Amino acid sequence: MGFTQHYNHSTDLPQKKWDAFVKDVKFALVGSGKVIQLEDDNTSFPIIDKDQIIFNGIGEDSHETFYLTRKEQAYFCKTARKAYDKYVVAVLMLAKMHFGNSFEFCTEGNQEDMIEGQGLVQDQLNIKIELVLVNSSGSHLVTVNKI
Repeated sequence: MGFTQHYNHSTDLPQKKWDAFVKDVKFALVGSGKVIQLEDDNTSFPIIDKDQIIFNGIGEDSHETFYLTRKEQAYFCKTARKAYDKYVVAVLMLAKMHFGNSFEFCTEGNQEDMIEGQGLVQDQLNIKIELVLVNSSGSHLVTVNKI
């Protein structure tokens, strides 16, 4: 069963903004070592660097690898609502916060499906965010506002 997070950006994301985004992603993923790794068959730590972010769940809790690059991209990640979905959601929320209208994030889920990812961002970065989901062709377009 698939449960999909869709995301895209039609231009390369600026390096300076990407660097600030990556810093926040690293804070948000603190403590994730028992839930995510590089690939389902590669136990290395996720790649979080100047050009890309790559990770998946571990063992039975893996599904499709999450891949986000600074370069122009239209992509999706089926997580099947497995444990690593909250980390995918947290990274996508942070991307939406950092890149605004340059980054689009859609989910097949609803507000309730976003709670764990939202909690990671808020708790790890000590900020409050508001999510707005707008129905769009069977999925929800996600807007993230720092409050």
